[in-house]
Amino acid sequence: MINEPHRTLRIWQQNTRKSLPAQLLTLHAVKNTYDIICIQEPHFDHLSATCATPVWRLIAPTGWNRSDSAEKTPRVVTLVHERILMNSWTQVNIESLDVVGIKVIGEGGEITIYNIYNDCTHSDTLTKLQDHLEARAQANPDPIVGNKIIGDIWLSDFNRHHPMWDDEENDHLFTHQNLNDVSILIDLLADHDMHMVLPHGIPTIRNAAGNLTRPNNVFASNHLIEWITKCDTRPDEQPPTADHFPIVTILDFPVNTNPPYTLRNFRATDWQELKDVLDDELMDLEPPREINSREKLINALDRFEAAIMRTIDKVVPRKKPSPYVKRWWTKELKMARKKVRKIGRQALHYKQYPDHSVHNDWRNARNELTELLWKTKRDHYTDWIENINARNIWDAHRFAMAPVTDGAKTRIPALKKTDINRHQTEVQDNEGKSKLLHESFFYDPPANSRIDPDYQYPEPAFQFERITDNEVKRAIKKLSPYKASGPNEISNSILTHCVNELTPFIGPIY
Repeated sequence: MINEPHRTLRIWQQNTRKSLPAQLLTLHAVKNTYDIICIQEPHFDHLSATCATPVWRLIAPTGWNRSDSAEKTPRVVTLVHERILMNSWTQVNIESLDVVGIKVIGEGGEITIYNIYNDCTHSDTLTKLQDHLEARAQANPDPIVGNKIIGDIWLSDFNRHHPMWDDEENDHLFTHQNLNDVSILIDLLADHDMHMVLPHGIPTIRNAAGNLTRPNNVFASNHLIEWITKCDTRPDEQPPTADHFPIVTILDFPVNTNPPYTLRNFRATDWQELKDVLDDELMDLEPPREINSREKLINALDRFEAAIMRTIDKVVPRKKPSPYVKRWWTKELKMARKKVRKIGRQALHYKQYPDHSVHNDWRNARNELTELLWKTKRDHYTDWIENINARNIWDAHRFAMAPVTDGAKTRIPALKKTDINRHQTEVQDNEGKSKLLHESFFYDPPANSRIDPDYQYPEPAFQFERITDNEVKRAIKKLSPYKASGPNEISNSILTHCVNELTPFIGPIY
């Protein structure tokens, strides 16, 4: 099932300066509103793991291996929201730890979004990007296929200054060396018909000296300009410990999405109401007396399950978990962050008066938020560890022994398939991946099973006895009520709370 296409594609760009608080607060700031987050200089811990939440799919640069040394950690990562159908996007292979490319496929065409970080001291990233674009152009020289447009968006921290985008007041940045360094970028933009989307003069960073400059930028292919409805900075959302402002880019570009999905909250169920509704649903079903064929078994099971599902739909509420808030997030942190945003807007209003007291208030409020974030997170996990008991000791063991993850939703990467002529092709879509994995793990049955049709089996070791209602009740009594439910959303708690109502149907089916 696929929803109506998502009418806009909303992108959030942020340089977090390798700060964990900045990255955590960025994830919180985007809430559930944005579809893609492009992070430059992301935080990586000592295990080479960055930070995300389960609603995001994390895309690291091509070829990066987590087991590499800390000196080789990427300087860009891209997060794609789970609502975007995985068949609607795929990663682009670029041999650089400073570039992540994803191709988003929509109704109007294909957009390749490049998340780029270029070092202050060299232009190696620009050189690798140029090689990639030239190779791509040779493979596909036409930017328009049929009535569909193919184009690029570069979301970047180029660390390059030029009068084309920097404010004229920053003329001290236009040195001969800086202008010589930026020439590679200027040539690259001209060669690929890229146009600046973020308006001239808008600063993207407040450096340590308090100066507002423009190392970040957004460029788009000429034929994509009309799709972009907004591109601006959000200084009031600047996270503490980060000196860069967030940049928001919004495109009128419909993309197919997954249907919304929320879990059932069985802990908040009114069980007496559920029993009453379940009695009414089961009243029309006669408990099966004897099941002696496959058709009868399937029919009895389908009718029984349908009655339970109708009851769940009528009575059991759905959870509304926040898709971006961490377990340790508190109302106190929410109010502190709200205070920072409020003072930040005031500071922006008085940006022409650097000696105004509001700038000092803003700095103090950001520092307080950072300290509160660290304290809240530490206290939360310290309290959890100190209160571990016999019931949750295995949860602690599982967390401690689990492999390193970024907290993001997993995704099967593109798979390579080799045909009979030894030619390799990449499989990107879910259906193709599923088929390829099935072919790899489940072989076709042999033509000859080698089973002797006349084989004489020994007599049964014991006489089969039908399962009794008491055995069913004893088995249900041992169940953990709130374990994760299966695909049909029928929780064990339904069985444990309605054992007398359900046992007459369960016994004959088993």
